[in-house]
This record gives sequence, structure tokens and C-alpha cells, in this order.
Amino acid sequence: MEIENIKKAMLECQLSKISCEYSGEGDSGNIDSVDLFDTRGNSIAETTKKYDFTTMIWDFIMEYHAGFEINDGGSGEINFVLKDGELKVSWVHRDYYTESNITEHSLTA
Repeated sequence: MEIENIKKAMLECQLSKISCEYSGEGDSGNIDSVDLFDTRGNSIAETTKKYDFTTMIWDFIMEYHAGFEINDGGSGEINFVLKDGELKVSWVHRDYYTESNITEHSLTA
């Protein structure tokens, strides 16, 4: 599972937290932002690391919400927090959909 790869990469890169936002609709989805934090809580640039966290997080999302970006789409925010060797994930995901209200009539005059 991708969560194990993310944990391994965070340990190796000495990260304490990754925050990300994503969205998609109409058959197209994106990671909108990825913020990395070192063990002191300082924000660092993703380009300084050897791992492609954007792709890893996208793969993680697809394990749980594959196809969320199709039609009306969806969005979400994920926080990966690594503390004392344990990775905790807090995640809010929204699926967008078009609702319909059906009214049926049968009339006789």
C-alpha cells in the first residue's frame, strides 16, 4: 500500500508532516498543493527531496477514491503526521454529484 511508501519516505527525509489539497472534475484531477515540514515544523521545498511526494500522494488517493475526478468530481485535504515512528493520516474527502428530484404524476380528467 502507498501509505507504507509515504511513511518510509518521510522517515528517510526526516519529515514530520505533509499537508496536501487536491481536486478534480470533468475527468481531470490534480494535486493542488503539497507542503512538507521538517522535524522542527519548518516548511521545506519538495524539490529538495529525492521522492516525488505529489505522485505518491496521488497514488494514495487512488487507492481509496479512484475515479473521484470523473463527472462532477471531488476534492479533499490530507495531513500525514509522523511522530515517534507512527504515521497518522487525517483526511477529508468530498464527492460532488448532481442531485435530482423525481416527481411523478398520473392524472385523469
